[in-house]
Amino acid sequence: MSEENKPCRVSVLYTTHRPETVDVLFEEMSRHEAVFLEEPPAADFVDMLEGRVPIDDYLMNRDDEYPEFARRSCRTFQALHRNGILLFQVEPYMEELIGIHEFFAEGAGPSDLTPATARHRVYMAEHLATRALLDFYRVSLAGTFVETVAAVRAFARADADRFRLRDEMRADALAEVVGDYGSPAVEAGYMHALLWRLLKRRAAADARVRPVYLMREQMAEAGARRRNLGPGDVLTLHYLFHPAKDGSVLDLLAARSLMYAKLLEKEEMIGRAGQFPHLKNEMETNRITDVLSYEDCRRLYPLIRRSSTAKARRIVLGYMGRQGKRS
Repeated sequence: MSEENKPCRVSVLYTTHRPETVDVLFEEMSRHEAVFLEEPPAADFVDMLEGRVPIDDYLMNRDDEYPEFARRSCRTFQALHRNGILLFQVEPYMEELIGIHEFFAEGAGPSDLTPATARHRVYMAEHLATRALLDFYRVSLAGTFVETVAAVRAFARADADRFRLRDEMRADALAEVVGDYGSPAVEAGYMHALLWRLLKRRAAADARVRPVYLMREQMAEAGARRRNLGPGDVLTLHYLFHPAKDGSVLDLLAARSLMYAKLLEKEEMIGRAGQFPHLKNEMETNRITDVLSYEDCRRLYPLIRRSSTAKARRIVLGYMGRQGKRS
């Protein structure tokens, strides 16, 4: 087969936005001639890649949840660029969201958005998800446990709708460009589970699209399961693939997600090379929540609702010891 007729082999690289994943990400991206990053285009991106704009200056106007991951990623992108690998920022949903914020900052409002456009669809997805999240915050402070679980499920469903639209928009955009390269890679977070499937359907007929779970080896060595997703993420994925799904299993996942959120370390953790503190913390937290019943969660949630992570963990582990439950 000639070079011109070789099929396009697209690898969708699933990862988490944690400092500990950057070395693994660099190793895999280095195997590809082009990389499509999960971020909206930035005017100074090329200047950052070439060192004309310092990384800290480049990141100054971004609101990164994990700043150390962002800094390490930029250093990785600079190294890839020096090695001749092409990097592109493709994330149309977030690009539209930024446009909405700028549009509103100029004095426009939701009624000024044109219905049925991509921008209007993004606005509605964000509006509904934000409203569901605010409802959850309100109910979680004063509502009953049953009401709180229902609010978790409502947010997960709205969040899944948002992920679905985001993946659809990104798959459409990527399908137009990945075929220009023989071995492109696409960066994606684990929650974008639909992306590789959608891209497989929408890319050229000769394109071969496959998911690559970057931390699979490290997770297997640590004994982690289901790509180490917490119960809230699993709940959202249920709705992502089955929007109308219902049942007690979803109530249990929602109840466990309340516990998981209180027990998981929130701050960005930095480990030495080869260490994976976030992975281990997520795995340990999953082992605890996986053995909690709905009734366990109902009893425990009022006790840890306003507790620190450390105190919540002590309370839950003490309860499990008294109940004879083993994580």
